[in-house]
Amino acid sequence: MTAFETTAALDPEDVTVLIKGDHDSVRDLYNRYKNVTDPDEKTKICNEIIREIAVHLATEEIVVYPVIEKEFDGGKSLAEKSRNEHQVVRDLLYEIDNMSQDDPAFNGKLSCFSEFDHHSTEEEQQHLPHLRKTLTNDKRQELGREYNKTKKFFPTR
Repeated sequence: MTAFETTAALDPEDVTVLIKGDHDSVRDLYNRYKNVTDPDEKTKICNEIIREIAVHLATEEIVVYPVIEKEFDGGKSLAEKSRNEHQVVRDLLYEIDNMSQDDPAFNGKLSCFSEFDHHSTEEEQQHLPHLRKTLTNDKRQELGREYNKTKKFFPTR
């Protein structure tokens, strides 16, 4: 069992666990999307992916990035870099949301998932461990509650 899995098992309100859960949820949806052949089901899953990613990105920026700016050495530039990566993904999501799945460019636009996955992996390997090391359990739980509360403010589509 990895240190992250141990933390996840013991501390389900920890903001780092919630962020990792969001990443895993999007990965699972994308794998489902790739394996489904029914066009209606593909559309439904694609819409779920768009929503999950959009809500996740916004929530991270509202709840987590101010903490990164404050707690990390070079946190302001790291948060800015992450916001820029988020914007690339958002732009692709917007294009996907306004395309038909029959459009020949559609699958290429799903590259936003690889952008999201790259960003998520970087967070999981670098940022989340640093947050776990830097913040107390109580602070991570407080941020986790704020993270969950903030996610509820976004429309379902």
